[in-house]
Amino acid sequence: MGYGDNASVAKLGKATALILMFGGLLFILGLAARIASSLTVKQLTGNPNGFNELKDRAVGTIDKSGTEDFLLEHFF
Repeated sequence: MGYGDNASVAKLGKATALILMFGGLLFILGLAARIASSLTVKQLTGNPNGFNELKDRAVGTIDKSGTEDFLLEHFF
């Protein structure tokens, strides 16, 4: 600890500090999750409504997979 820092020696004080630290961590993680979620939702609003709209879009898939076979058979 640095100069002038105070630390509790009582078990109740240590438990309180631990709860406050984890509470702060959960608060920050909640904010980060909320921001990430809002960014993801904004990107997903332009999703196609059906398979026919995929014909006009660039579509990626894994080589030699069932998805590739489906796309080749129905669209490309």
